[in-house]
Amino acid sequence: MEQIAAYRANDGEIFATAEECQEHEASLVWRDRISEFTASGMNPYPTGMHFNICKKVIIAWERFKACS
Repeated sequence: MEQIAAYRANDGEIFATAEECQEHEASLVWRDRISEFTASGMNPYPTGMHFNICKKVIIAWERFKACS
């Protein structure tokens, strides 16, 4: 038998690392506002791979601001 460590987010989702869990929890806080932005005409990357990268960068930026 092997004991494992995992991290559970506030919504119950489980992650292997604390960083993944923190990123997910930050996305929960900002999800509605990020969705509003990404659906707006101000988003230069409305579809495709860049769309997902854009969301991740916004989440990372908000985490960075909270830690500074």
